[in-house]
Amino acid sequence: MRSVIQDFEEALSQFTGAPHVACVDSCSNGIFLALKALEIKNTQIQIPDRTYVSVLNAILNSGNHPALKDEYWNKSYQLKGTPIYDYAVGFEPNCYVPGEVQVLSFQQKKSLPIGKGGAVLSDNKELIEHIRTLSFDGRDYSTFYRDQNQKYHVPAYHMNITPEQCAKGLLILQSICEGKRPISFKDSEDYPKLSVCTNFHVDTLH
Repeated sequence: MRSVIQDFEEALSQFTGAPHVACVDSCSNGIFLALKALEIKNTQIQIPDRTYVSVLNAILNSGNHPALKDEYWNKSYQLKGTPIYDYAVGFEPNCYVPGEVQVLSFQQKKSLPIGKGGAVLSDNKELIEHIRTLSFDGRDYSTFYRDQNQKYHVPAYHMNITPEQCAKGLLILQSICEGKRPISFKDSEDYPKLSVCTNFHVDTLH
């Protein structure tokens, strides 16, 4: 039996062109989980200094080292040193680029505003399945926990999206596809101009 989470992931796959999608509870945690699933650690990862501070924290919490650079970006940027791209404000039709690991945001001011949530896009099926398991306490989200006779995969994290958020996402995505709702918000256009991380000094974070 399919879940609404699977339906939402399939809809996102068709909309973005990404072969595989794993929904999570936020873009920030999606970046963290992608770093963990790719086993990237003790690596210097360069990001623009004008981005949201949670990206910096995701890098630190995954055991890596952020390097901040003064550079302008539009819609998306790469976490340099990794195949991961922050697409928090880059969600649009056919936005997926083969080979990239893209992370979306569905926060209230983003293009698909379900309140809280995100997704990881990739053409690597095994990576996406691993991220799903990591995000859902090490278990299979498609099976009710009382019906699971498998061993849990640990360590894992409680960073899963909820069925209610996915149901809302499906309704909004349908409105976008029918032309009843804009795909972007003004906040998204100005977001890369914000200076959030500029007060951090990398040499004090290592």
